[in-house]
Amino acid sequence: MFYFSRQNVYKFIDISSGYCCHSHSDGKTANHREKALDIQFYKGTWTIGGLNKNNIAPLLYIRDNFFVTYLNAQNNWKEKNLFTTEPIGLDANDKPIIGYTYSWIHMDVRSFEKQYLLDKYFCTDAITLNKEKLITLINK
Repeated sequence: MFYFSRQNVYKFIDISSGYCCHSHSDGKTANHREKALDIQFYKGTWTIGGLNKNNIAPLLYIRDNFFVTYLNAQNNWKEKNLFTTEPIGLDANDKPIIGYTYSWIHMDVRSFEKQYLLDKYFCTDAITLNKEKLITLINK
């Protein structure tokens, strides 16, 4: 939010999903249950939303210039302990591709080792959300 507030083109709308992924047949997504977000944005006054090929370039920009730059997020799940964004894009016929986003940024922690996914790093209400900074917990 800090870095988005330092420019006036891209704006955060909301978190459209904060959810628990089900165990998929590939066996790769069960370990980020309750630790994934789908985040929606504006570009100027335009809502980046729906099945629209015009969404792709702004989403790639947001991913690369905010999530990769400031969170060191990766675009695949190869490295351990990094935030990861799902691939962004549509197929050649402008149809959804399974496992790709096309109107939101999906960020998760499926590549984090268990030691970084302990309950103490997560909150369930506003009181615990505002209790201690994450860096304080990590440094303990």
